[in-house]
Amino acid sequence: MGGWRGYEWITGLVLLGAVLYFARAEVRHLGRAMKVLFLGCGATMLLGMLLVVPRVEAYSQRALVDFCVARRGEVCYIYPLFKSYAHYFYSDRRPENNCDDKEYLMHGELDRPAYFVVRLYEGAEEELMSECPEATRLYTKNGFGFYVRYPKRTNND
Repeated sequence: MGGWRGYEWITGLVLLGAVLYFARAEVRHLGRAMKVLFLGCGATMLLGMLLVVPRVEAYSQRALVDFCVARRGEVCYIYPLFKSYAHYFYSDRRPENNCDDKEYLMHGELDRPAYFVVRLYEGAEEELMSECPEATRLYTKNGFGFYVRYPKRTNND
C-alpha cells in the first residue's frame, strides 16, 4: 500500500468545505445546503476509506495479517493471546487446524506447531514465557510478538 502520499488531508478539506457551506447558507437555500452537506459527508467517508484507512491498518495490524497469510496451507495452530479474528480470515484455517484450548496449546502433547501472537505491552512477552516456557520467539514486528511451540519429538519419529 505504501506510505502516506501527502494528499490525505483533502479528506478533511472536503468535509470542512461542506460544513462551512451549510453553515453559511441562507434559509431560502437550505435544501441545496443540505444536499451539499450530505454529499460532502459521503465523499469524506469514501475518501477516508480509500486514502486513510489502508494506511492506518498497516500500522495497527499489518504484521499480524502478514504472519497469518504466511501460514496459509501450513498444518499448524495459530492462537492470538488477545481478541482477534485475523487468524481465521487471513490464514484460511481449516476445521482440523483450529484449536481454542489455550491449556492444550501451551502444555499438551502437540501434533503440529502452535504459533502464539502477543501484543507487545509491558510484561506481555514475559507473561507468555512464564505460562509457556517451551515457546520460542520467532520475531517481533509493529507491536506484535510471534512465538512458536513445536511438538516434542518421540523416538518413533
